[in-house]
Amino acid sequence: MEWLLADPAGFIAAFSRDGPDKLEEFRSKRHLRFPLIEKAISQTSTPGMFDAAFIDEIRYDRKLEYGFAASWDQASHLITTFPAIRTSPESFNFVFLNPQDGEQWEFLYSRLPMLLYYAIEVVEALIARLLPHPELLADTTSNRREIGYMLWTASLGGAGLALDSDAIPLPPCPQCGLSSPMDKANMLSYYNDLKITCRGCGTVNAIPDQANQPRQEGNNRA
Repeated sequence: MEWLLADPAGFIAAFSRDGPDKLEEFRSKRHLRFPLIEKAISQTSTPGMFDAAFIDEIRYDRKLEYGFAASWDQASHLITTFPAIRTSPESFNFVFLNPQDGEQWEFLYSRLPMLLYYAIEVVEALIARLLPHPELLADTTSNRREIGYMLWTASLGGAGLALDSDAIPLPPCPQCGLSSPMDKANMLSYYNDLKITCRGCGTVNAIPDQANQPRQEGNNRA
């Protein structure tokens, strides 16, 4: 999907003429895939959120302790002999893993959401080329995803709540006209229930699934 977003003509040519060897070459060789990752990131609606080097290494570097490549290899094979992911004695990879093992769940939940967020951004950028949004309106789907991501990074001790109050515009309260801040309580309420509590009059206001305010200039979310 990254290749298709970054260089659709090149991908289609390799897919239709060169076959699997060429596709594997671009996947396995960093000097070929990395420029595609960089360009794909630049085509998303939030390019500043992703670091191309980190996106690459967490997926492909088998020596990286916090990366997925080693776990993916072990999950695909009963036995692995590569030094960094060598199968332990009298064992098979993950076969006897305790499903209640908190360490494995911690590994997943502290890393996977970032890759999922990135995958969605790539897919939406591809879809936007084929099916432009019919109206120049801001919908709540991307806002909820962005808020959820910030809450997730904050739960890990990151700067997830360092949010520009103008990053996700909110309609003024219909009761008193005050625009409420996107503090942590309202972030949770917006994400879970599409509701915002006015800090002026205390009214709990529901946010429609598709907001009626125009998109901000430069916002190209699908």
